[in-house]
Amino acid sequence: MQSPNNANANANPSAKLPLSAAPPYHSILVLTAVSVFSLLTMPTLKDIDQVATIESLTTPLLPTYISPFGIGVIRFIFATFTLGIMIARILGPGMEINPTPSTKSQLKPWKLVLKGWKSITTFTWWSFLLLGLSFLALASISFLDAYDKRVPQWLLRFALLSFEISAPTGFLVSTVVKYALWPQSLKNKGPQGTNMFRSFFGLVTHNANVIMISIELCLLGGTPVCLEHMAVSPTIGVAYVLFTWFMMYRWVPHEKGPKFVYFFLDTTLGKDATIALLALVVVLFGFYLLFAILCKYILNSNAGSQEERSLLGNDAIVPRLLLVFGLSKLVCRFRN
Repeated sequence: MQSPNNANANANPSAKLPLSAAPPYHSILVLTAVSVFSLLTMPTLKDIDQVATIESLTTPLLPTYISPFGIGVIRFIFATFTLGIMIARILGPGMEINPTPSTKSQLKPWKLVLKGWKSITTFTWWSFLLLGLSFLALASISFLDAYDKRVPQWLLRFALLSFEISAPTGFLVSTVVKYALWPQSLKNKGPQGTNMFRSFFGLVTHNANVIMISIELCLLGGTPVCLEHMAVSPTIGVAYVLFTWFMMYRWVPHEKGPKFVYFFLDTTLGKDATIALLALVVVLFGFYLLFAILCKYILNSNAGSQEERSLLGNDAIVPRLLLVFGLSKLVCRFRN
C-alpha cells in the first residue's frame, strides 16, 4: 500500500524530490543522548587495564581440548579469513544495489554501484572490518605470550575494546538483515530481491561473523564482555549514523535529492526514523547485556583464577557447542 506522497510521485514523474532531508530533531536528540551516555560512562584506562590482561585474553576456556597457542592459531585463521574477504571485496568488480525506500518515504528507488572504497561503506562492512582487526589483535597477543615476548598494553586494550564493540554490533547487523532487510527485499522484489543477501559476500558477512564471535565467546579464549564497559558498544553505530547523514547527498552526486542505503535510516520518514534508531540502540544494548551475563555468570570468562573461569566446567564442550549453535541460529539466515 502506497502513501499519498508515493502515489503523487508516481502520478507525476516530473515531480521534484525533496531537496532537503535534514535529520528530525528527535533523531538528533536520540543520537545526542546515546553519545552523552557513552561519554559520561566511558570506562577509564585503569578500569580497562584491570580486564585487558594477558591471562583474561589468552587462557583457554577448554584447556583439555585446546592450548593457548592453539587459540592463537584459530584466531589468526579468523582474522586472515575476515580481512581477506575485505580485500577481495575492495579489489573485486563491485556490485549494483537497488535500495527501495519505505512506503512512507518521500524518496524513490535508486541504484548504487558499490565498487572500490564504496564497496565497504555499509554498516555490515564496518562491523566486519572491526571484527577482523579484533581477531588479529587477539591472535597477536596469543602468539607474543606463547613466545614470551612483551605484549604492549595498547594492544591488550585494543583487543578487548574492539571485541566488546564488534561482538554485539555483529549480532545487531545479522539481526537487522534476518528480521528487517531480507524480509523487506523479499516482499518488495520477490526472490530476486534477496540475491545480495544470498551472495557469497552476503552470507559470509551476515552469518560467518556471528559464528566466529560465538566460537570465541564459548569455546576459545572467551574474550570478556564486561557490563561496566557498555558505554563503548554504540561508538561505531553513532559514527555510522553520522556518516549516513553526511553521505545522503553524496552517494549519487549527479542526482538531486537525498539517498539512503538503509531504508530505516531515511530521514524523510520523520518519527519512524527516530523509532528505528531507538530500536537499533535497544537491540545493540540487549546483545551487549546478553554477552555480559554469559561471560560473568555462565561462561565466566573474565574471572580471576582458572578454577573460577567456567561454571560449565573445563570439559563441558557439548553445552558450549549447543550455545554456539543457539546463538548462531538466533540471527543467521541462509535462504528465502
